[in-house]
Amino acid sequence: MAHNPSDPAPINALISATQRVGAGDLTTKVEWKWRDELGQLSDTFNTMTASIREKTELIEEKNRENEALLLNILPGEIATRLKSGEQEIADSIAEVTVLFGDLVGFTAFSSRIPAAEVVEMLNGLFSRFDDIAGELGVEKIKTIGDCYMAVCGLPKPRPDHAEAMARMALRMRDATLEYGRKQGLPLALRIGLNAGPVVAGVIGTKRFIYDLWGDTVNLASRMESTGVPGEIQVTRSVYERLKDGFDLQSRGVVQVKGRGEIETWLLHGQL
Repeated sequence: MAHNPSDPAPINALISATQRVGAGDLTTKVEWKWRDELGQLSDTFNTMTASIREKTELIEEKNRENEALLLNILPGEIATRLKSGEQEIADSIAEVTVLFGDLVGFTAFSSRIPAAEVVEMLNGLFSRFDDIAGELGVEKIKTIGDCYMAVCGLPKPRPDHAEAMARMALRMRDATLEYGRKQGLPLALRIGLNAGPVVAGVIGTKRFIYDLWGDTVNLASRMESTGVPGEIQVTRSVYERLKDGFDLQSRGVVQVKGRGEIETWLLHGQL
């Protein structure tokens, strides 16, 4: 049967399809079997819709990739605030525990092996640290050469930040020894912990970094640098939070640059 040009059905079909596309349904197609002007218009409409759908899928895929990259740089909550348009992200957090871990003698060791092997070894070990942090809810902040920095208690506060970070430190120590045995390398980690208030925020406009500042951070770094190879040195603020559930041994006092004598303990394990 021939098409009746005065039949309003094809026009209504196009109008309905256009409305569905406008509402977000990019799978909409107009079926018209006649090879007339309405048929050509229907084909053009279908081609246009398919092109929009393909471009939309490509944009969505790029957005997912960008989201994954952003989450590799920033904590999820901070990334969300940044995407929502917040220009300056800076927070004062009253209670966190900060960790610094450094490979003992790594500078001298790395000068004797090819650069590719240095990167491969650090990537293998620090990837293990990243996995542990993810399991325990600890935020990795950054690596500086062979130093690993992490914090627990932000961006979401948690009352057990010291306990979680203590478990992180113990597992990092053990993972380093295990990785060293597998690689045939005498690897040892020196770790320092301190707890207290910090300021945290996002720095940069093109290359973001989420970082921490304050005396709590500085003293955690000093606990690492004045520590004992293969051991975890902690301050009194950490000791007081851990003493009922962890095995801690008094080390006495250590001389800390800019702070004088600081009483410290060595964390050996969990009770």
